[in-house]
Amino acid sequence: QFETDCGTTYPDICHLVDLGPTFNSTRPHRLYAIRISDNPSLDEDEPEVLLTSSIHGDETVGAMLLLHLIDELLRNYDPGSIEPVKQEITALVDGLEIWINPFANPDGTYYSSDAGVSGAIRYATNANGTNSWVDMNRSFPDPVEGLYPSGAWRLEVQTMMAFASVRHFALSANLIFLMMSTMHLPIEASWIWLLASSTITSCATPLGSIFQVMTRSPSTPGWAFAPSS
Repeated sequence: QFETDCGTTYPDICHLVDLGPTFNSTRPHRLYAIRISDNPSLDEDEPEVLLTSSIHGDETVGAMLLLHLIDELLRNYDPGSIEPVKQEITALVDGLEIWINPFANPDGTYYSSDAGVSGAIRYATNANGTNSWVDMNRSFPDPVEGLYPSGAWRLEVQTMMAFASVRHFALSANLIFLMMSTMHLPIEASWIWLLASSTITSCATPLGSIFQVMTRSPSTPGWAFAPSS
């Protein structure tokens, strides 16, 4: 619902893109991505960025960080502002095409109920909604393990591969976090801030600033606030 509301509230800089269905046909979900840019209907000559998270369905801190990032980018976009933070964010939105997929495995995240994430599982589900025990993060083609590290590609894996093949991403990040019952956003934020600092130091582009925006207001445990979708 949050992603849908963003597309409705900020249509000039944000579009909700339906990438396709998940494999669960008993309680189906969709794979969604938010496209944020100053002209989200156009393919401009701008660097494209992909941020995705929670391919392990029970690791939702990354999803919470990405939802926070979406909110920060949309609320603070203001070409007429003289505030440094809003100028920074406006430059990101104007200069990049940002794609954000907070939930790469909604079948796993909402395994028990669409009303919350209690009972979420790491793995993908079967068509009937049962646990498949397939780790989709180990399912993509690998230079060492080969084309099919975990057997045939899952539907969600095929969808993400097809999506990536038609885009031109200059930067991508897959956020995966462990120890979800004890890890809090400030801890995760410190790690992402180090990554951002490294990115900014190594290249004279605004790409690393995205990670700084993600850590601007760390607060409570991410697993407590995962919305239904």
